[in-house]
Amino acid sequence: MGPLLFIIYMNDIHVSSDIFEFILFADDTNLSSTLRTFASNNLSNDINYELNKISDWLIVNKLSLNIKKTKFMVFHHRQKVLTENMIPELAINNTIIERVKEFDFLGLTLNENMDWSSHCHKIANKISRILGVMNRLKHYLPTSVLTTIYNSLILSHLQYCLTVWGYEHNRLTKLQKRAIRIISCNKYNAHSEPILKNLKLLKLEDLLKVRCLKLYYKFHHGTLPVYFSTFFITNSTIHNYPTRDCNKLHVFKTKTQHASRCIRHYIPNLVNSTPDTILSKINSHSFEGFGKYIKHYFLQNYSSDCVKQNCYVCNKK
Repeated sequence: MGPLLFIIYMNDIHVSSDIFEFILFADDTNLSSTLRTFASNNLSNDINYELNKISDWLIVNKLSLNIKKTKFMVFHHRQKVLTENMIPELAINNTIIERVKEFDFLGLTLNENMDWSSHCHKIANKISRILGVMNRLKHYLPTSVLTTIYNSLILSHLQYCLTVWGYEHNRLTKLQKRAIRIISCNKYNAHSEPILKNLKLLKLEDLLKVRCLKLYYKFHHGTLPVYFSTFFITNSTIHNYPTRDCNKLHVFKTKTQHASRCIRHYIPNLVNSTPDTILSKINSHSFEGFGKYIKHYFLQNYSSDCVKQNCYVCNKK
């Protein structure tokens, strides 16, 4: 009851400021706003005034704020150059708040450019350390134990919030291939698909597809939060005349490549390119059964043997 009562106790903190938007998760509170909201020339004073209102609310409700752990970031496009007047000097109770360029938010590493390079780099470093240990143990442990280590210490990192950041995974794909080669005690350049098929493990790109299709399954059955209710619409919703693709999901246009790397744009393209034999299982299978079916579908398409003629890897002794 402790966490629930605490959330109820501080659930009205949002009334302390009309400027900031609040994201609450237990005792982790995040504030967000656009710089354009503060129209005054003195940006720092305006923001600090709002922060002090929140600090007063905490004092009245007998809650203490750890200002030393409080950080702020100015999100901006990578190509945008921030001038000095665009970077405020923030303080609460005369204590300066440190500006950071990246920060952990519920297990995700956010950076000021709003891409996932920092998060992928962090995961890659963790996995690299684990692979170093696995490489030393592969001659002493059976494949089943190495697979268990992979599932618990590597796959768990790869799957966490994969639908958010999984579109930038070049380095992580290489590390995954290295991991399954260690598990199977194969050469450093052995073909990965036959190994993955034998171990019944999916590529990282297919893990993303499975997670997105399972998310669409929940959307189709109306089990997602209300926030997602308008994420995916069919072409027939846009126009009322019959076309060949009227029953397919509408793909929203984006101006930048960065904007296209999110589930709102990725899932419609994925669903529209997915065979009807898979989509039909959304109505006939349970959520667990649907997940197993699409995993089996991807594994079935992996090659068991090398089909490349005069393959350098296969011919090398």
